[in-house]
Amino acid sequence: MKIDKSFTDRLGASHLDSATLVTAAVAMGHGLGLTVVTEGVETPAQAALLAGVGCDLLQAYLLSKPLPAEALGPLLHAVLLPAAGSIPAPRAVEPMAMHVPAVLPTLPR
Repeated sequence: MKIDKSFTDRLGASHLDSATLVTAAVAMGHGLGLTVVTEGVETPAQAALLAGVGCDLLQAYLLSKPLPAEALGPLLHAVLLPAAGSIPAPRAVEPMAMHVPAVLPTLPR
């Protein structure tokens, strides 16, 4: 579930209604078993408030400006990969069995 930037823009001490709505939206999303993403996070205070109410993901200029697809790889390598030389060697992995939901046979074909 995605929370619109218009709610994020109004987060802060002077906009308690927006914080209340965002808190309720996060709770509702989690109650429905959804991942909650909040758009437009631009300040550390907004990020802290959203983390405090349990928001799962932030979509934000705070984290990065929009990037062309070719710039994503280098960014992920710089942020997520350990220092060169400390990357573990690949290892064999056993295939995992897929569990097909019991409802699948009841779907029309």
